Amino acid sequence: MSDVNRYCDGIAVRMEEIDIPAVFDEAAEKLCAFAEASGRSIRFYGLPQAVMGQADREMLIRAVSNLVSNAIKFSEGTVIRASLTHRDNRVYISVQDQGS
Repeated sequence: MSDVNRYCDGIAVRMEEIDIPAVFDEAAEKLCAFAEASGRSIRFYGLPQAVMGQADREMLIRAVSNLVSNAIKFSEGTVIRASLTHRDNRVYISVQDQGS
């Protein structure tokens, strides 16, 4: 958490208990139109069950949006994969594209 706190110095961080897959899905939904307009398609692979965790909801949406938006902008391929996995009591976000 110390790395996040350093990055967020001066930014109001609102930690709360959130359903991380639900927030991931919300961010994904907002990016579909942008991907289509760019000639890309996004495949989102979320989690079928709720995984509760402490996070700043808006910052998580921003992080997912930034990762996927960069893939949309810089990918040379047409398919972008964004996935959410849960193991060892952690949640991982992965974005794959065919960028240069």
